[in-house]
Amino acid sequence: MWSRRKARIAALQTLFQHEFQEFETSEALMASFWDVICDMEEEDFSPDEYIPEDYRETVLLDEVIVTGRFADQQNDHYTFLVTKVIEEEYEINRMISGISKSWDVSRLGKVEIILMRIAIVEALYCDDVPVITAIDEAIEISKFYAGHDSYTFINGVLDKVLKEFKSPKN
Repeated sequence: MWSRRKARIAALQTLFQHEFQEFETSEALMASFWDVICDMEEEDFSPDEYIPEDYRETVLLDEVIVTGRFADQQNDHYTFLVTKVIEEEYEINRMISGISKSWDVSRLGKVEIILMRIAIVEALYCDDVPVITAIDEAIEISKFYAGHDSYTFINGVLDKVLKEFKSPKN
């Protein structure tokens, strides 16, 4: 079983593919993603050359996606994130657009919007993921995958969205 961070990173990469190619179902998207990953050679990734030391433990790329060896492992959190983000994409985009009034969702970076969608899904639909954890994970992953200083924008938007849409009892 993967860690939750590995599931989030795999979901990010899978949902990134979804931004460029529509699939009939989330299952078809995940199958397509793993087909591509399994066809690649480990040398195609060679991440250790350019991952800063500070981020190696955070992203653990060589253990997450760099070979197809995880493709056959069932991971409920990964499957849940991909499926729920696709199901709730319109509603989540509406939430984000309402908060970031000067930025339409279509103008946001693809990695940034996907990370925010994942965090919102975790905060709103995963009872065992505290809001602060969902935000912190999106910020940490964005430091490697998103644009320079994107984490500050992600933090600000997520904080506002989740304060507005998360029920007070959570």
